[in-house]
Amino acid sequence: MADAMKDRPGWETEAAETSLAGDENSLPAGSDIGALLAPLVGTDIPGGCDECPDPYQTVERLHGVWLLTVHHDDGCPRLVRYRRGGAA
Repeated sequence: MADAMKDRPGWETEAAETSLAGDENSLPAGSDIGALLAPLVGTDIPGGCDECPDPYQTVERLHGVWLLTVHHDDGCPRLVRYRRGGAA
């Protein structure tokens, strides 16, 4: 990746900021993301949007990729902005 990014100013800083290594939210050493997410499939997880009165999230696995989807209320201001083409 470094070779592809070397002509882009600031790439070293950007890469360091997006790394999960040592981050308090990173996975514990030796953990398996599938083992953590599989029990959540088929459940509604409360939250996911600060602007909705009743948002929830779902987890599913599709062709080996884990998907986390936030479900907004129809009147959610963030969803309305998104549908109008504005920034979410």
